[in-house]
Amino acid sequence: MAVPSQIRGAGNCYFPAPHLQDQDLTKTLGDIVGIRSGYPFRGRITPAPNGAYRIIQIKDVGPDAALDLSALVRVNSIDAGSNHLVQQGDVLFIARGARRQAVALTEYPSAAIATGQFFVLTLRPDSREVVLPEYLAWYINQRTAQRYLDENVTGSNLPMIGKEVLAGLPVPIPSIRTQHRVVEIDRLNRRAQELAEEITRKRRLLAEAWALKAIERD
Repeated sequence: MAVPSQIRGAGNCYFPAPHLQDQDLTKTLGDIVGIRSGYPFRGRITPAPNGAYRIIQIKDVGPDAALDLSALVRVNSIDAGSNHLVQQGDVLFIARGARRQAVALTEYPSAAIATGQFFVLTLRPDSREVVLPEYLAWYINQRTAQRYLDENVTGSNLPMIGKEVLAGLPVPIPSIRTQHRVVEIDRLNRRAQELAEEITRKRRLLAEAWALKAIERD
């Protein structure tokens, strides 16, 4: 299994990845996590400001695979049960549509349920000490894994990734130390991208203000 030589960060920017040791240790995703479908809502989701459950939808995942839990829609009681609640450490994978992204839940998502557009990946007990959820989400979003998913997608009007296909994704497992390094580099790259976008926005505002003043003085 090829190990990526570059990291894809925010804004689809690529930069050299740290050397992944233990490259011979590769498992399929299904050996690392349990995979279940999100909650199959019937019809349109009706928001309820004081609802008991918070709903994670595809629209809540940004282009850079970032999830804002504070903006989730709430709904009233539904036939969900505790087995549909997502937990801190789970990884959500968008299984339907053009976006095949993964996002790790790094904070406790109180009373949150993912819709049926997601697969919920939960680390198996024997994987929790050797695989970081953040690393797993990062790897799924890399070109090597995305190529595998693209080659196995089904459906034309609504592209889909099946559970068996996802479970068969080969995942290299470097040391925990290397996984932490990869996750930290990705975090820093995302922050750099945010700062670059903020600088661009302020430069644009400054240029517009200068232009308007120049017009007024003319």
